[in-house]
Amino acid sequence: MNSASQLSIWLQKRNEEKCHRQLLVISGNRDWVSKNLSPIIQLANEETLWVGSPQLNIKHINIKDYRSRLGQEHNYLILDCFEGFRANAAMALSGTIKAGGLMIILCPDFEEWKTFADPENINRISYGLKQITVENLFYDYLSSAFLNDPSVAMLTEQLFRSPICISKDEHIRNQLLEQENAVQLVCKHAHGRANRPLLLTADRGRGKSSALGLAAAKLMQMAPITIWVSAPLAVNIEQVFKHAKKSLPSNIEHSKYSLKLDNSTLIFKPIDQLLLADELPNVIFVDEAAAIPIHILTKLLQKFPRIIFSSTSHGYEGSGRGFEIKFTQQLKKLKPNYKRVHLKQPIRWYNEDVLESFWFNTMFYDYKAKTHKPNDNKNFHFRKLSKSELLKNNETLEQIFQLLLNAHYQTSPDDLQRLLDSPDQTCFVLMTADNIIGVVQVIEEGGENLAPIKNEIASCYRRVKGHLVSQQLTAQYNIPELSTIKQWRISRIAIDAKYQRRGLGLALLTYLEQYALKRDIGFLSAAFGANSEMITFWKKANFDLVHLGQKPEISSGEYNCICIKTLKSLSTNLTPKLTLEFSDELRFNLNKTLKSLPTDIALALILSLKAKKHTYNEGKLDQFLRGNRQLSTCLRDVYLTVSSNLNYESIIGTTEALFLTAMIFQSKTYEQLAAEFNLTGKKQIEVMLRQSIKKLL
Repeated sequence: MNSASQLSIWLQKRNEEKCHRQLLVISGNRDWVSKNLSPIIQLANEETLWVGSPQLNIKHINIKDYRSRLGQEHNYLILDCFEGFRANAAMALSGTIKAGGLMIILCPDFEEWKTFADPENINRISYGLKQITVENLFYDYLSSAFLNDPSVAMLTEQLFRSPICISKDEHIRNQLLEQENAVQLVCKHAHGRANRPLLLTADRGRGKSSALGLAAAKLMQMAPITIWVSAPLAVNIEQVFKHAKKSLPSNIEHSKYSLKLDNSTLIFKPIDQLLLADELPNVIFVDEAAAIPIHILTKLLQKFPRIIFSSTSHGYEGSGRGFEIKFTQQLKKLKPNYKRVHLKQPIRWYNEDVLESFWFNTMFYDYKAKTHKPNDNKNFHFRKLSKSELLKNNETLEQIFQLLLNAHYQTSPDDLQRLLDSPDQTCFVLMTADNIIGVVQVIEEGGENLAPIKNEIASCYRRVKGHLVSQQLTAQYNIPELSTIKQWRISRIAIDAKYQRRGLGLALLTYLEQYALKRDIGFLSAAFGANSEMITFWKKANFDLVHLGQKPEISSGEYNCICIKTLKSLSTNLTPKLTLEFSDELRFNLNKTLKSLPTDIALALILSLKAKKHTYNEGKLDQFLRGNRQLSTCLRDVYLTVSSNLNYESIIGTTEALFLTAMIFQSKTYEQLAAEFNLTGKKQIEVMLRQSIKKLL
């Protein structure tokens, strides 16, 4: 019996049973795979999706467009890996397959896949690195995962493994009961007492976003209401609007991201707009909250009295683990009367789904807490891990990726693929006994690869793949030589929660610095979303701030920040120029383009600068402090006084330091100062200013 016939029989048997969703892998050379696809092609219908080049009359998308299918449903999803593979796309698209459906992966022979010229490699490799040098270790890892999971069906030229995974879920419970309860809770919290937020969590496929849409429609029909809904990306909330629109009368006014019924409105607001908004809606929904930085969520929590957070526990675009660990702590502290509900029952598929389990296990999203206790004997050691070591030891790979998932909201399945495959990425770890308790990832940038185009980068004429910090600083400061210095950008640093607050992150950076010096690295860098905690951490590590974005990112609400630490003489000679120019630029823009920068971040940035000694009129300042002179006639002298004492927080305390930052550097209005610092008006503001300056002097 030929392979195609065997596959037909297996497909028929599956159709006769109530089966779980499964993964079918067809592996071999391209021609052989194509010849054995006929049984799949025959089953294709309007609910079949081909990810790759167009095939006959089957609906298709390019893998880079995978987000366009999120929230859709498919019986069969065919992922053509000859056209390229993305881990994020595979895990996300698996969530679109309905109960009883199949995810079919077409790929080269497993041995050949390791050296296959994947078309997607160009998106994972920085400019100047030749694709021929790339070894696809991730595909070696993924192939082993296929072979080791008994639920995965496989068709190769040598074998056909044909498990049939029958569901034992009798559906005694109502599948929609949990979702209906969630809708009721959302409505209750929208109209209930203020400052009692609701946290709604679920794995994918549990109807979380659709519950928000159903609740929004219900609220809009009960009474006039304004609902804002936000998320990192507009595409994240399409299901909210889809289900709200379906549940509302046909006479509604609508656009893609707004619905209006009489005096009720549901409208999408990006994260950056939420932070700057002066008005307050009746209620705000924040979907996919795990993909938003914790400190931004905390600000939203404090700003909006009626807020509902919703998040996927295992997100394909970013981890929900740090959210689970850290944000719930903030909720307990700031809003102890918050309510939480978790949706467990799948809506699209059966309980104990084997396809979901495969991807969770393979991408290390199936979290198993380690039981080791913190080691107090300080018997720590550091080491660099090669990619081959990571591939050979799944436990080591899991420990590293779990640390990253717990610590960084942006960590996604694509990061696992890059960890194993990207030739410019290196991993260093901090260990105690056999446990990895800290990890730092670096990406090599600049150097000889950029030398031929250094002038084009500096003149803002050209931007190439990768080299994020190298290109940003070269263009910003118009220094071509900056791009030719070999540098390491720290892309991730994480310490096990049990070992934090012991200085181990700084110790790991010290080891990295020593290692980099021996390899002729010019400087280390880090790019991060600006918040006071991160700025303080990098300052403690003796990194110098050299860049701040002029406006917050729409997706995160954060201002991008770059800091560097120089290691070699050439880069050391450049550092004073960068830090001086950055300092002047920051001071110039704090009361202009950066006026909306949160005061605590502005203060942290100022404290990181080196003070300049300025000459000011002491007599005029003394007259102001005595109450004899108006502030408008000596404002420059006040500014120069504070500018000469940039360690003012340690002298006058945090509250007054924030006040001086807002008033002197950001030039906030009297109305803004009164609102931010709970003052009655101009008289109290100037009294507080006099007190602060007296303490400072």
